[in-house]
Amino acid sequence: MRKFSKLQSDTRRSFLGKSAAVMGTTAVAGIAAVTAPYVARASSPLRFWTWFDSKDSNPRAQVQRELVEKFQKETGIEVKTEVKDWRTLSQQIVRAVAAGEGPDVTRTYSAWVGEQAAAGTLLPLDPFMAQWPKEKRSDIGPPLPTYDGKTLAMYIENRVWMLYYRADFLKKAGLEVPKTFGEVARAAGAMADSQRAGFIWTASLKSTDTYQYALPMIWALGGQMLRPDKSAAFNEGGAVVFMEWLRDLVLKHKAMPATYIGWDEEQLQQAVNSGTMAMCIMGTNRLASSRARLPEGDAPNLRAAPAPSTDGKPPPVPVTGWCLSLTRSSKQPKEAFRLLDYLTSTEAQVLNARVAGEMPVRLSALQDPWFKQPNAAEMRSWVEYVAKSGREANSLKISKSRELSSLYNTATQEIILRNRPVKQALDEAAAKWNSVKG
Repeated sequence: MRKFSKLQSDTRRSFLGKSAAVMGTTAVAGIAAVTAPYVARASSPLRFWTWFDSKDSNPRAQVQRELVEKFQKETGIEVKTEVKDWRTLSQQIVRAVAAGEGPDVTRTYSAWVGEQAAAGTLLPLDPFMAQWPKEKRSDIGPPLPTYDGKTLAMYIENRVWMLYYRADFLKKAGLEVPKTFGEVARAAGAMADSQRAGFIWTASLKSTDTYQYALPMIWALGGQMLRPDKSAAFNEGGAVVFMEWLRDLVLKHKAMPATYIGWDEEQLQQAVNSGTMAMCIMGTNRLASSRARLPEGDAPNLRAAPAPSTDGKPPPVPVTGWCLSLTRSSKQPKEAFRLLDYLTSTEAQVLNARVAGEMPVRLSALQDPWFKQPNAAEMRSWVEYVAKSGREANSLKISKSRELSSLYNTATQEIILRNRPVKQALDEAAAKWNSVKG
């Protein structure tokens, strides 16, 4: 696994210093600069696929609505926002583009870009990004989703898989924030009762990429999900140790009812929102919206810490996130890129961070005054964590992420629900993956 090279080489001071230097040349124009290279006007409304309904009170939906409205007002280009189910969005893109009915701009998740690349649905962004000033091109922190040398997506945000925990539940149990695998298991067992699960892990067969939640912990144990040639490695070494820990968490420590293993991400989100879980692994992107749904007194108690490791030190983390892409169905790609550029600008990223709790990918965003305020310390710590410990994961650059997720989660369910031997279940899943890997 290659280190998250662009940020990995920066210390905390040099990383933030780099963003300050970038800010001096890119933030002057803010969103207004986005329109400068483009003078054409769309002949028809731009179709924008997203899974956020602008009528929703979700903070991320509110930010999207504000940005789209500002874009329309400032450019005179109409945008038709079409809401899609995020769980099937990748398949919908493939089908729509094949039929010549795809949108101009679409959200897509970084782990799904490989599937889109294989289907040939997306337009390369390189010709458009080549028009950016050098400072703007170097302002992007993480490496963008690239296939065969072509950039197919631009990050809207990044997220880190963290241990969500309820500080009040830990305090009531007389426990500190757990940092090791053993501490998490003991704390989960201690906090589990008839009203809540001590720890929830989901392995729904409907999920498309939940296997990535395990990556920080598998890496902490010295294992991998896939080898460099994308063949299975989740049935050996540290990956097996992780699955044995997960099995014991449920069957030995009784951290959660075994049937919860079949839950999907939305059911897990509901448990977080209702206060019926004490700990779980989720992305930082959901923390702000989760707090917003909790009663006011409970919201400050929902916190995030690095996933557990063997020695208590923060483990390496994969960096993923939602992106924007242009599809080959677009008849007005210049105008479509103009919208993409607007929604991923420095100002937009600051708004996403401040209101929706999403990590920025533009380094210049860190120089906004908001990031110097005490309430931004949490977000800033995530960015610094990524800079120090982020990795690219080849298991997130495959064209068959749904197949991998289904095989891995099937094995997980059989281990938890049927008590199948861990190695046996993982070996069977690995053999199936190796026959279809892509």
